[in-house]
Amino acid sequence: MSVVESLRSFLADRKYRMLLIAVIVGAVALGLFLMYRKNVRSQVELFKASVKNENGSSSSANAGSSQPSNSGDMNEFIMYYADWCGYRQKAKPEFQKLMEDADVKNMGVVARMVDAEQNEAAAKADGVQGFPTFILKKNGSNVPYDGDYTYSSFVKFLKSN
Repeated sequence: MSVVESLRSFLADRKYRMLLIAVIVGAVALGLFLMYRKNVRSQVELFKASVKNENGSSSSANAGSSQPSNSGDMNEFIMYYADWCGYRQKAKPEFQKLMEDADVKNMGVVARMVDAEQNEAAAKADGVQGFPTFILKKNGSNVPYDGDYTYSSFVKFLKSN
């Protein structure tokens, strides 16, 4: 008996057809669930980013967008990253120091990190093509940073811009 004939006889039996349909429906349901879960996670991250503010108060709800999420005349220094990127591992602790630095905030700059895979629209709007990408949003324009991934280099860049 050939493979095709075996398959025909297998599908001719009603209980096996029902089993096959159940497997297909289950696979589709699992796929939809995984897509939904990814979307929910990105929405949770956006919510966390909008709630988290260095001063302890809430910021605006568009923290995941390409628009500035801070109020007033504050500029933003953004690190776009992807979790799988090895360079992110080096840059992240240095950038976190910058995010916590009161002197940086006194310069009128809010530093924040954005997961580019979870916020694809914001990354695309800012022209992100590799990771990590650093952009200073100042007075409505984007100033790219291409220096070292060190705290002192970040501060030097912010002071010169």
